[in-house]
Amino acid sequence: MPTRLRAALAALLVLFAARPADAQGWSTAPLRAPTPTPKDGLPGDRAAFNVWLREHRNTLTPTESRLVRERLYVYVSAEAKVRGGALPAPGDTNAISPFVLAGGFGDPGAFLVTAHWTAAPPPYELTQRGLKVRFVSPYLVAGSEDDAWRVCYPFFFMTEPVGMEMTANGVRAETVILSTLVAPDKSPAGASAAHVFVTAAPVADSARFVSEVVQRMELKPMGHTEAPGAWYQGPDNAARPTVAVVRRLPRRIVVIAYTGVRGTFEVNRPHFETLVARLGTGACAP
Repeated sequence: MPTRLRAALAALLVLFAARPADAQGWSTAPLRAPTPTPKDGLPGDRAAFNVWLREHRNTLTPTESRLVRERLYVYVSAEAKVRGGALPAPGDTNAISPFVLAGGFGDPGAFLVTAHWTAAPPPYELTQRGLKVRFVSPYLVAGSEDDAWRVCYPFFFMTEPVGMEMTANGVRAETVILSTLVAPDKSPAGASAAHVFVTAAPVADSARFVSEVVQRMELKPMGHTEAPGAWYQGPDNAARPTVAVVRRLPRRIVVIAYTGVRGTFEVNRPHFETLVARLGTGACAP
């Protein structure tokens, strides 16, 4: 291959690897919100937090471990916003370190993104509790082991694979929880991430499954909407607003619910809407 052509191709690869969120089809509005550190009882300064974590990592209580995961996502969010949603370069230690730590605290998405940066050979894929999580740069993809459903989302979302579970009325469901970017909210802590709950069940159990989810989340039907699917909303004036949509795929009925503290909920909602639009069984195309 001629040297000039090789150089041109290399430049294109760099361009597409680092393309920001808007080029991937995701709104940049949530990336423009500030990322304050919440009042969570942990050291407020990032350097002080890192020192504290090194000293206490082996003796953390379950509550402290949860707070650490949430704090690490504050730093993931801040670094994502600084770079406009672009995937950091492999040598960008400041941006990569929160992913490395989050992967060590059980986030499979962060673990897979870290594997990509450390030049581990693909595929970047993990199966946990009946769910499959993949990293296909610059997306993370979570779904069922049999690929009956999948959701695509930016690499800077955090992933909690709840996995296979039985609902109260006996339906076998697959569930994953995603955390959006951290943003200012109206809680005493002052900041938080919003959350997307994706839960799916066999089409044959659609009526029982949807009834159980709607009742458990205290949802009511929304008025007319142009978006596909059956839309619901949580109680009016709730401290944590909730919206949800029910979509039917060939082999699964899927409920995607979005909730967060006021402030964070509104800021990150565009990312939820994009995620819903990309629900399916095929590739994560923009």
